Amino acid sequence: MRDALLKQGNWQQVADRQRQAFFSPAASAQQSKRQMDDMLKALDFMCNLQPDKPQAPVSLLLSYTRDASCNSE
Repeated sequence: MRDALLKQGNWQQVADRQRQAFFSPAASAQQSKRQMDDMLKALDFMCNLQPDKPQAPVSLLLSYTRDASCNSE
């Protein structure tokens, strides 16, 4: 992969592709959603470790889903 990158002649094109793929608002929103999903899964897992405690609040999950769908547009 390194050799292929070094042989690449148009570095501006490479930078533009990377900026769009990883640093655009859409890519940032997608990454944020993945991180939030991972954190919610971890919270749910931790809540399940204590069977006498309720699971993660449904209202939290619903508000996140609603907010994420509004912010991704």
